[in-house]
Order: sequence, then C-alpha cells, then structure tokens
Amino acid sequence: MVLIWEKNVLQAKYLAELFRQAGFNSTRVTGYLDMRKALGNRLHQRTLVVMGLNKDSQLKHFNSLHRLAPLACILVISSNQDLQRSLDCYQAGADAYIMRPIQPDLLMSQCRSLLAQIKRVSKYHAFQSQAQIRDFGPIQLDFDRNFLILNGQEAGLTRREFGLLHYLCQHTGQVLSRERLYDLFWPAQTDPRSRRLDNLVLKLRQYLASCEQIQIIAQYGQGFMLQID
Repeated sequence: MVLIWEKNVLQAKYLAELFRQAGFNSTRVTGYLDMRKALGNRLHQRTLVVMGLNKDSQLKHFNSLHRLAPLACILVISSNQDLQRSLDCYQAGADAYIMRPIQPDLLMSQCRSLLAQIKRVSKYHAFQSQAQIRDFGPIQLDFDRNFLILNGQEAGLTRREFGLLHYLCQHTGQVLSRERLYDLFWPAQTDPRSRRLDNLVLKLRQYLASCEQIQIIAQYGQGFMLQID
C-alpha cells in the first residue's frame, strides 16, 4: 500500500496514476492527522509513505510516524535542489529522497527497494515474534510496542533502532560486520561514507547508558558487538 501525502491536488493525481500503472494500490491523505489515522489502520502491513515536502515543519513528524507504524517507510519528494535539504530529511528519519521533476522509473525503483527493505527488516520485528516480551540478560524487548525495558524504565524505539538492538541481542558476543548490518537494514545504501549505522549505534548506546553491564563495542575495521557482562 502507498499513502500519498501531497498538498497539490494535480501532483497527487499524477503520483496516483504512476502508482496505478506500476500495479500499486495508493490512497491520498491530506495532513498529519489523516496520515496517522491511515497508518493506524495498517499497523501490520507494509506501507510506503510518499510525501511531497513543502515546508520544514513536516520533518518533525517523521519519527512519530515510524513509532506509530514500524512497518512503514517514508520517501520524500522535494523541489529543493539543495543537498542540505536532503541531509536534513535523512537526519529527521526519511528513508529515501527524490528531487523534482520526478523520473517515473527512478521513483518506482526506489519504492520497490523500500518495500523489499521493509520485508527484510520485518524478520526482526515484533509482529513475527511469538513472545510479546523477551529477555536478553538485563535487556527486555517488548515486541508488541517496540519498547526497550531496562532497569524498570521503558523507552520507545523506532523501527530500525528496535530491529538493530534485537539483532545485536540475538548475536551477543559476536562481531557483526558493517557490511552485514547495512545489507540487513539499509539494502539500498550505496554511499560508502554513510554514517547511518554509526548514528544508530550511538542512539542505542544512549538508551543503554544506564546499565554498566551492557556495552556496544566497535571493533575497528570489522563492525560492532553487543557485550553483556
């Protein structure tokens, strides 16, 4: 399913026609609350959010949409040619960024890649787990809500944060290569200088900082390892 968040009616109709021709089902939403309602009805479905970005205030919604719908990806379409704008979108939580004028083949290629990515990440997501809460030493993972429970404190994680932490917990004491982690969580990533994985690990370290028993160790030139004493 594709949810089109585009203010311009003609642009929304054009996108809907492109997706129809490519065999996708699409629905237009008219604002943030409408988007939350639409995603809330599709919590267990792979969903692609295609957003026509027209103001910076929309960026603040990305993380909340990821938390609401862990099986959704956000693709941003913008007329802004500034590289910094695309970096801002990725930093805010966008999964892909395309500039206008739209190239239909590129758009559909990105969409198929993102949907395949959701399918792969979902292997480590709560909806496929039989247990609602699982223990990994002092770490508890709530698969129903995408929550980390540590020292009695709860923290809501994004889809990728939860997926990466779960994967690290499954392989405690093992060094997981950067290539392996990128292939699992960002299969469309092609920039060798990307810091996405490092930023995600930094975020997880902040969540785990209250427990001295737990460390995510960086092995130079190899990857990362979760160590629980």
